[in-house]
Order: sequence, then structure tokens, then C-alpha cells
Amino acid sequence: IANTKHTVDLLVCKSLELHPESVLDLQEQIRFRRCTGNVRTIYMCRNGADYCGLMCVQSILLDRLKCDQCLAVPVVVGSIKAIRPQVIPTVDQYKCLYRVLKLAHDSQNVYGNLRDVSSSS
Repeated sequence: IANTKHTVDLLVCKSLELHPESVLDLQEQIRFRRCTGNVRTIYMCRNGADYCGLMCVQSILLDRLKCDQCLAVPVVVGSIKAIRPQVIPTVDQYKCLYRVLKLAHDSQNVYGNLRDVSSSS
């Protein structure tokens, strides 16, 4: 371990606003760094688990959305809350989870906005 090289990337979210675009952008940056090798992600907050809990749960949900295409948000949140009850403490954070998931789904689903124009004559 003494000769092992360790690299630390620090991504800081300076906003306390729960804008789905900024949350998804930060999650995509984190996911990109995870794909570059043996990388661990640590989420930290100054005030306990409010925002790091949101990011942690959101990361799990986005991974499941990408792999499974089917989610049970309350089950995922409940399993994390069993370990750390402070996670997702407000309805606003719950809403943020759903907004980010919708944004991610809509951006991945290129054919979701298409409709059959031949039947609309």
C-alpha cells in the first residue's frame, strides 16, 4: 500500500437548490469518473445526510434505471433509510428524485417523443 498511487477528485455542489438538471449533471460527472477504473465515490455533507443522502440514493436509482428500466423508488429509499434514517428527509427531496429520474429517462429514450403521424390525418 505504501507504493500505491491514490488519486482524489473533488466534485463540489455549491448550490442548495434542487434543480434536476444540475443534480443529473453532477451524477453524470460522478458516473464518468467511476467508469475510468477502480474508483470509489464518497458523498459528504456539512449537515449530516441531507444532500449526500439525496445524491447517494439518486445514484442508485439512476444505475437501476439504466440497467433494469424498472424502479421502485420507495423500496430503494426505504432500504437506505433503514441504514441512515436522515436520508431523504423532505417531500421536496422525494420530488427531486422523481424529477431527475424523469429527466434521465427522457434523455435516454430517444424514441419516446415520436408519434405515428400517418394516423393523424
